[in-house]
Amino acid sequence: MKILYVTPGQIPSQAANSVHVMKMAQAFAANGQDVTLAYASTANVSKEEIYSHYNVDQTFSLCRFSLNSGPLSRFYFSLRIAIKAKTKNFNFVFSRCIPSSYFSLLFGNLSFLEIHESPNAFNKIARFMFERIIRHKNFLGLIVISASLEKHVLEITNLSPNKVLTLHDGADIHEDLKPEEFEYGTGYDCQIGYTGHLYKGRGIENIIYLAKELPDCFFHIIGGRTEDIYFWTEQAGHLKNIHFYGHLPHARISRYTAAFDILLAPYQRKVSVSGNKGDTAAWMSPLKIFEYMSAGKPIICSDISVLKEVMNDQKNCLLCPPEDFLAWKESVQLLRNDTNLSFRLGNTAKKDLIEKYTWTARAKKILNYYINFLK
Repeated sequence: MKILYVTPGQIPSQAANSVHVMKMAQAFAANGQDVTLAYASTANVSKEEIYSHYNVDQTFSLCRFSLNSGPLSRFYFSLRIAIKAKTKNFNFVFSRCIPSSYFSLLFGNLSFLEIHESPNAFNKIARFMFERIIRHKNFLGLIVISASLEKHVLEITNLSPNKVLTLHDGADIHEDLKPEEFEYGTGYDCQIGYTGHLYKGRGIENIIYLAKELPDCFFHIIGGRTEDIYFWTEQAGHLKNIHFYGHLPHARISRYTAAFDILLAPYQRKVSVSGNKGDTAAWMSPLKIFEYMSAGKPIICSDISVLKEVMNDQKNCLLCPPEDFLAWKESVQLLRNDTNLSFRLGNTAKKDLIEKYTWTARAKKILNYYINFLK
C-alpha cells in the first residue's frame, strides 16, 4: 500500500510536530507500507542529515517541496501535493495540513486528516476547508490526539463518531541505551530533567522554584528557543544548580532522559504553543510525556484533566496541581527517599507505553481503520 504523508511544517526544526511526523512515517513503514513523507522547507538539508537528526531508519522516502514566503505558498504546496497523490497512485493521503487534505479530496484522493487543536482555533479559510473536508465522500476519518478533543469536535461538528479516531502521541522503545554522561551537574545527589519548549504554560517557573528549594539537586532543562532561554535564565538568576541546554538533536534526547533520576512535566492550566500563542491545555497530548515513559524513570506531572487520560497518580507517575509549588517539592523528596516507589512508577510507565503508545501501534490502528473503511 502506498501512503503519502503530508506535513506543512519545516523539517528539520525544533518543533515537536516534526518529531511526530518523522516517527509516524517510520511507523507506517514498519507496518509494511510504502511511505513518502512530503514536507515544505526553506532549507535544503540533505536527507541523510534529516534521518540522522531524528534517529529514524531510512525505510521511507522524503519528498521536499521548496517553500517561499508568499501569502499563497501553502496553497501552492497543497496543490502540488494533491497532484502528486493523484498521478503517483497513492492509496491515501495522510495529512497534518488542512489545505493539503482539502485539495487532495478535490482531486479525487482518499484522505485522512489529523488535528491537534480545536477547529474553533482555525482561521476563516481553514475552517471553511475543514467543514468541507469532513463532509466529502472520500474523507476517510479525523485523527485527534485526546479523548477531550474528540468529545469537543463531536460537539461542534456533524461528524459521526465512527469518523473520529483518538490516538494519543507516542514514543519509541530504546533498549540497551547508553545514558548520557553529564557535562553539567556532576557531584549533585539527584539529577532532574525537563525536555521540550519553554513557552508560556510549560511550568519552567516550577522548576526554578525547585532549584531554589533543593540545592543538592541539579536541574537539566533541554530545549527552547534562544529568546525563551534568555528570559528564563534571567528568572533563574545566579542559581548554580540549573542549566539550560537549548535545542539538541532529537536523536540525543533519549540518552538524557535515560540518565535522569526524575523527569518533570509541570504543565500549567493554560499552555501556549509556538510563538507563545493559543491554549492547548484542554486537549493536548504532549510528546514529552511518552518519551519520559519510554525512559522508565519516575515522572512528576501536572494534575490536569486531559493528561490523566494517560497518566495515573501513584500508578505510573505522581500528579501535582501545577500551581502548588510545595506539592512539587514534596513529590521530589518522596521519590528521592523511596527508591521502591521510584522504580515502580518508572517501570509501570514504560510498561504502559509498550502496551499502548508506541508509534508502530499507533500507525497500525490507522491502517486497521482504513482496511475496515474499505470493507
